[in-house]
Amino acid sequence: MRARALKSILLPPVLILLLLSGLVASSLHVSAGVPAGNWTLGTVGQVATSDVLQGIDCLSQTMCIGVGYDCTASCGTGSEVDQTLAELWNGTSWLQMPQPSGEVTSQVYQLLNVSCLSASECWAAGFFKNASALFQPLIMSWNGSVWSILPLANIAGESTTVNYQFTGISCLPSPATFCAADGMTWNGTVWQTYILTWSGGTTWSVAGSPSGESTSTQFTLYGVSCVSSSDCWAAGTTCVASCGLSSEDDESFFLNYNGTAWSLGSQVAESTTVYYGILGVSCASSSLCYAVGYIRSPNSGGVDQSLLMEWNGTTWSITSNPASEVTTSAYVLIGDSCRNATSCWAVGYETTSGYAQPLEMYWDGSTWYIVSGPSGVSASGNYYVHEPFCVSASYCWEVGDTAAGAPFVAQFGTICSGGALSLAAPASITVPGVTLNGSTQTTTGSLALTTNDETGTGNGWSLAVTSTTFTTGSGHTLPTTASTITGVSSLTAGTGNCALPTNSISYSPALTVPAGSTAPATGMTIFTAAPGTGEGPANETFSFAVAVPATAYAGTYTSTWYVSINAGP
Repeated sequence: MRARALKSILLPPVLILLLLSGLVASSLHVSAGVPAGNWTLGTVGQVATSDVLQGIDCLSQTMCIGVGYDCTASCGTGSEVDQTLAELWNGTSWLQMPQPSGEVTSQVYQLLNVSCLSASECWAAGFFKNASALFQPLIMSWNGSVWSILPLANIAGESTTVNYQFTGISCLPSPATFCAADGMTWNGTVWQTYILTWSGGTTWSVAGSPSGESTSTQFTLYGVSCVSSSDCWAAGTTCVASCGLSSEDDESFFLNYNGTAWSLGSQVAESTTVYYGILGVSCASSSLCYAVGYIRSPNSGGVDQSLLMEWNGTTWSITSNPASEVTTSAYVLIGDSCRNATSCWAVGYETTSGYAQPLEMYWDGSTWYIVSGPSGVSASGNYYVHEPFCVSASYCWEVGDTAAGAPFVAQFGTICSGGALSLAAPASITVPGVTLNGSTQTTTGSLALTTNDETGTGNGWSLAVTSTTFTTGSGHTLPTTASTITGVSSLTAGTGNCALPTNSISYSPALTVPAGSTAPATGMTIFTAAPGTGEGPANETFSFAVAVPATAYAGTYTSTWYVSINAGP
C-alpha cells in the first residue's frame, strides 16, 4: 500500500479481474426538491427576558455566531436601553459570548449582522445611540477570546453629528481579507446609502456615493453579500413616490462593487402601485444571487406576499413565488443563504390567523418551495425569523425573536462533524470476459464506493483513481489506456447523510484511468463534491469499460486500482 497523502485517504487496492479466452454512462441527475430533514427548535444562553437575534454566520457545523441585542431597561418604550448580544454555537449548545467593554449601560447598542473570516476573526455591525441620541455606526471584532468595539476614529469620514445605521456585513477570508458593511445615513432630508469597506489593518473606509444615486431620493440598504473582493452586491429599497405616506411607492435597487467603486445595478421593471421591499441578499457566485423581501399590492392596504429576485450574472428579475403561497395570508422574507445554484434557503414569517409564524422557503435550482417550520412553536405566538446561514443544503441555523421577548433559534438537518474523511470499496471486482474474435471489443463493469465526510468543514472533496496495467503475469498486457470511467450509475444517501454530493465531472468523453507497470502517482479525478455538499455517508457506483484490442492474447488479466479521497473539490 502506498503512503497516505496529505489531506487524502488511499484505499487498499481494488483488484480488477478480466478473463480473455479462446472461447473466450452518463452522469447521474439527482432528483430536485427539498433536502431530507426537519427544522427543530434550539435554545440559547439567554441573558434576559427580552433578547433579539438578528444575524448569523457559520464556519462549520460546530461553529456559528448569532448576534443581536439584549434589552436591559424600559423594553418596548421610547427610552429602551439595549446592550449587544452574541451567542456561540459549539456543535452541542448555544452559549452567551462575553460582551465588549466600553458599552455605556444607559445607551442603546444593537448588532444587526455578523461575518467571520475564521474562528478567531469575526466582524459584527450595527449601531449605537450617542449622548445626543444620534445613531452612530457600530463595528465590533472578535479575536477568538473577546469582542472589541472599533473606535469611531478608525472609521474614516465618520461624523458624530450625523445619523448612521448598519444593516449588513460580508467578509471574505485570506487571501482576499476583505469586508463590506452596508446601511444608511441621514443627509438632513432623506436616508442615503452608507457603505464601509475593510482590507485589513485597523481602519474602515467610507465608500463614496454610488454613481446614479440622487441626493434628493431616499435609498436604504438592508444587506450585502460578497463573492470576491471585486464583486459584491448590496440590496435595498428606494422611495420613488408618496414617501412617508400610507401609499408610499418603494422599488427595489441594487448596488454592485467592482473592487474600486459602487454603482447602481440594473433596475427591475416594477409596478408603481405595488410596494417592493428588499430586506436581504445572498450570493453563491458571480452569476447567482437571491434578494428577498415582500410585495404589497396595492401598496396601500394590500396583503404582503413574498418577494424573490434573482441575479443571473447579467440582470436582476423577479421569480415566481412558491405554488403553495396563498393570497389570504401575509408572507414576509427577511433573510436568505445561498450555497450554490441549486441550494438557497430564505426565512421570515407568515401571518396566519393573526399570528406571525416562522416561514422557511427552499430553492432547488428551478423552484421555490415552502417548507414546514420547526415543530413546537405555539400557534398563538408570534415568531420573527431574521436570517439563516447554511453550511450545506441540508444543515442550517436560523435566528430571530418572538413577540414575548425571547431569542429564537432553529436548526435544519443533522450534524456530520467531529470525524474524518473516509472511503470504502470492494476488495476485488470480476469483469465479464470476452471471446476473442480478431476484433477490438469492450467489456464493462461497475465500481461501488462509499464515501463519508464527517469533518463538518463543508469544503467538499474529490475522488481520484490510478492503476497498474492489465497483465497476465506472463508478459501479456493490455494498453495503458484500456480502462475508462464512463459515468455514475447510482448515487444514494447512506444512513445519517447530511447532504448528497453535487458532482461537476463530465464523462463525455469517458475518463481514462492512468495505468503503468507501477501505478502512476497522479490519479484521474473521477468525482467531485462541491463545497457544502457530500456531507455524511453516500454511495457512488461508477460504470467503467475495458477495451480489449484485436491483438490480445487469451488469458486472465488483472489490474490493481488505487482510489483516493481528497479534501476539497
